[in-house]
Amino acid sequence: MKKNIFCIMAAVLTSSYSTLAANAPPLTAKQFIDSVKKEGAQKVIAGIPDADNGEWDYIMHNITNGNDDWLKAVPWVSGTNSEAWHEDIISALAGAIPANVEGVMSVIKSGDITPSINQVCSMPIYNKNIPQLNEYFVQAVQALYKSHNPKAKKCLEQLVKTVGQAGPFKEVD
Repeated sequence: MKKNIFCIMAAVLTSSYSTLAANAPPLTAKQFIDSVKKEGAQKVIAGIPDADNGEWDYIMHNITNGNDDWLKAVPWVSGTNSEAWHEDIISALAGAIPANVEGVMSVIKSGDITPSINQVCSMPIYNKNIPQLNEYFVQAVQALYKSHNPKAKKCLEQLVKTVGQAGPFKEVD
């Protein structure tokens, strides 16, 4: 009887540990930055699986939400040669403007250096429908307008210019 109880308790603890491990965040921004400092951005990025709901999505989600710790990680990887990484980072930074305009402005650069104001502030948002894009635009304009950061003013100009030059939005299947 004691042996059966022990086996059941061991199974429950193992199951609980597995559940906790599966629900734990893949890594913190500090761990990510420390890895990049130690191993180099190219190697760290190459080792991140880009499967749905994996570390890649976790990192992009935190950047898009304007998490300050994750925004601070952006400069550490902005010099890599990964085109997919750049596109995702730029889109995530654009998405973060309404949530944390000052944090985004602190990591984007003037000129053509990635991630630049022109790249981030030209609405590189690909996963939203027309009503969501409209809502994003209004929220981004409000956030940028309230900021006294000179980069935010340039970003606002770029955002308005981009939307002003766009043709009518069309829903695509």
